[in-house]
Amino acid sequence: MEYYDEVFLNNCIIAEGRRKRPRIDEKSLECPFCFPHEGVVILENKYPIANEWSNPYGQHDVVVDTPLHNELPKDFSLARWEEILFKIQKRWIELSKDEKIQFIQVFKNFGRCGGASISHSHWQILALAEVPEFVQYQYKHYNVKQDCYLCEIGKNASAYKILETEYFIVCSPKAPRFAYETLLIPRAHYQHYGELPEYILKEAALLLQKVIKAYDILEPHCDYNICMMGGALNQQLNYHFHIKIAMRLGNMAGFEVATGCFINMVSPMKATAEMKKLLKE
Repeated sequence: MEYYDEVFLNNCIIAEGRRKRPRIDEKSLECPFCFPHEGVVILENKYPIANEWSNPYGQHDVVVDTPLHNELPKDFSLARWEEILFKIQKRWIELSKDEKIQFIQVFKNFGRCGGASISHSHWQILALAEVPEFVQYQYKHYNVKQDCYLCEIGKNASAYKILETEYFIVCSPKAPRFAYETLLIPRAHYQHYGELPEYILKEAALLLQKVIKAYDILEPHCDYNICMMGGALNQQLNYHFHIKIAMRLGNMAGFEVATGCFINMVSPMKATAEMKKLLKE
């Protein structure tokens, strides 16, 4: 297998092998994810960000969530969403048994602005031997106070709440970096994706289905990211697992690159009101 020369530098991973990724759009007749299969399958990424020979050490998987090249997540059944979350959790648990792995990130890039190089719907699971610096910064933020501020959202009234269910609070961040950015926060405090019980995953599947359908109504054919936000595996820190969904109406531009400050074209109050109406419907 090819060796990838990768180095973890501050908040950057150098992964030169990624340049060889194919660019496959909706009309392509050659797609590595178009092969005879049913439901959800997990594959080893051919262009990994990290692997067993890299620095940092890691594992990188692709989760193909449909056998059909042009089937869109907005049209997935609830059973499909549940299958996706259950199979990803099973793989998450397998990866976490590797003593070298310290952090696992699950994410979905949908559309070109969302970072997807292949239009065929899929997810990625990236397991790393080091915790990214930004995540470590979040730990420090979470531990300034003894109480978890995400737990507090569930206890207090908030103008940014979109929906409350039995197991989740759905809300907009007060300072969203992306349009219609939405957080699915479990009421109970879990640190990792692997800790979520079946009933939590089932409700998460229903909420993801609703949010993605709402996105398509607000901005038809929009690009987006879904990120499973969890803590480091071997650190007992006050991190509250949640799911972040972010619509991508454009790429980062010069101001964002220069300052790290994002420009959002939709206010959190407007996003909350519109998402609240659609999710309740």
